[in-house]
Amino acid sequence: MRKESAGTPFSAHYLLIILSCCGMVAASIGLFTNAYGILLSPMAEGLHVSRGDISMHVTLRGLAMGFAGVVVIRYAQSHPVRPIITGGVAAAFIGTLLSSRAGSLWQLNLLAVLQGIGLSCFNYGIVTMMAGNWFEKNTGTVFGLIASFSGLSGAVFNPIFSRLITVLGYRRALMIMGFATILLTLPAILFAEMNPLQKGLMPYGHEEKEPASSGANGSEAAGSWTDAASESFVPLRYFSAAFLILCLIGFFSNFSTGFASHIPGVAEAAGKSAAFGALLMSVIMIANISFKFVIGFIADRIGPVPSSQLMLGTELVGVILMLILTGGVSSGPDLMAAGFLYGSMYSFGAVGISLVTRYVYGIRQYGGAYSVLSMIGNISNALAIAFIGYAYDFTGSYRPVLLILCLFIGFSIVLLGVLKRQRGKIAAA
Repeated sequence: MRKESAGTPFSAHYLLIILSCCGMVAASIGLFTNAYGILLSPMAEGLHVSRGDISMHVTLRGLAMGFAGVVVIRYAQSHPVRPIITGGVAAAFIGTLLSSRAGSLWQLNLLAVLQGIGLSCFNYGIVTMMAGNWFEKNTGTVFGLIASFSGLSGAVFNPIFSRLITVLGYRRALMIMGFATILLTLPAILFAEMNPLQKGLMPYGHEEKEPASSGANGSEAAGSWTDAASESFVPLRYFSAAFLILCLIGFFSNFSTGFASHIPGVAEAAGKSAAFGALLMSVIMIANISFKFVIGFIADRIGPVPSSQLMLGTELVGVILMLILTGGVSSGPDLMAAGFLYGSMYSFGAVGISLVTRYVYGIRQYGGAYSVLSMIGNISNALAIAFIGYAYDFTGSYRPVLLILCLFIGFSIVLLGVLKRQRGKIAAA
């Protein structure tokens, strides 16, 4: 069996895995989360329902994705991954194609469940497991690179689908979204493998090491946390204080991510055009890309917890600015700046939570821990989308929701500090 040293350049196999992971993220998150919000208002108008009602099918899709993800992630640990991905893409494609023909809300809701089950087969859970198995060196940077493609996809497809909706209508735009899903996931369907051992390879950067003394005391110094992640310092017990804290962090942080689907509505509420709403989403997607690179880079140097707190703090500033701006007349540049800072929230939801989970529970327990966290995150995101839609219907404003987001983000920053202390105590015991 070949053994790749830490200094060996990427081979074609590692590049294909990165390409496969990037495509899956671009499809499952970039299309169905980051670009999907542009469809909600036209769909509500076309079906003659409220914004809260149309948001419900996105909620149901997220719930289905969360619950199915627990089963899919665990199944993928002991079974070939390509048939799982292929089946998931087929389900998402069929669900999207049929959604373009749905004439009532109940049909849309039913098909959203099928979409959610399909998306769970090529979502962050599968992607982060695969990337974590293939790369031991610069894990944060690799995660950041892969996760950034959800933002890149959203930035590219938001204006495209905005134009398609105007020219062709939302139904044909949905059909095109289905075909784009197949195109983006084709590398994964053809080349993905869950573990490099299946190709006779070792993880990139793998080298035999003597046990590091810094690992014994839970050190998070630059460069040491990825080595320490291979040891399970904290036993995975689902009702332990550490895991419950991590679950709360996952719930709070993903709730704020759900607000992104309503950004076009925020632009409308500020008196801006639909084209400005699409542009604002593109700015947020640019932030999505940028901050994912940033968190991956700095996590490899200062550790996952401080880097995650930094990103959440940046998001908090953006939400506070948005709260202030929605209280009166706001200019385009003001909203763009607030949206860009708010876009940093994707960095923690996609990269930070994965790295923190690996930091706390290690590689061996990562799948078991992240499958539950992924479910909680999807449920939180799904509930947020519907809650925010109905909150706007009842209050006519996004300000109450923005205030709740400020509280949730602040709690997440504090809880990350508590979690780090909990891990340190267990590691030192």
